[in-house]
Amino acid sequence: LIGLAVGKKAVLGVCFVPKLDELYTAIRGGGAYCNGRRIQASGCRDLKQAMVNTHFPSYSRGPMVTERLLAMLRDLMQHPVRAIRA
Repeated sequence: LIGLAVGKKAVLGVCFVPKLDELYTAIRGGGAYCNGRRIQASGCRDLKQAMVNTHFPSYSRGPMVTERLLAMLRDLMQHPVRAIRA
């Protein structure tokens, strides 16, 4: 996972998923791609219909980071969503 921010704004991101052989790229104002094929969000505007994907590191980054991640998950679980995937 690689990202570039300029002036506290994300301008591009790259994520490779070796197990699926998928390379995701995105550039601010230029769209997002998976293996060179354009992708886009669903446009879902209702959390009740949304599937939320998140990621938790596979190693400890310390108790403060762990607590922040768990706090975000607890907050998210207060809202009705279709599914949460990690």
